[in-house]
Amino acid sequence: MRVLIVVLSLAAAAFLVVQERGARAAAQIQKVALSGTSDPTAAQVKTAREQVKTATRWNPDTEPIVNLGVIEARAGDFKAGGATLRSVTASEPENGQAWSLLAFAAKRYDSDLEATARARVRELMPPVPRGP
Repeated sequence: MRVLIVVLSLAAAAFLVVQERGARAAAQIQKVALSGTSDPTAAQVKTAREQVKTATRWNPDTEPIVNLGVIEARAGDFKAGGATLRSVTASEPENGQAWSLLAFAAKRYDSDLEATARARVRELMPPVPRGP
């Protein structure tokens, strides 16, 4: 019985270590994505791409992937950013934020995709009518 408890404790500890590393990676990606001081460098884009693997291991949250798309688009690689965001909209068709950001990125390289994304945003987040 003690062996079983030790094994379960070690498994739980390993899981928590992986989750902690994932949370740190997600926070770093978000920091670069939301930094308004300058456009991301090629090194920051590369690092963010590597960190996405860590941030999404055993975690279904797509926010790190969305943030990677933002980083790629802010770095000027709109096609890569669009492809990253498209992967999110394919797995989460109700993700209005991803559709909105996809429309922004696609505006620079594919007007049909931009129109499709904007239409989807209007479906998911219709404009609120102004009051009287």
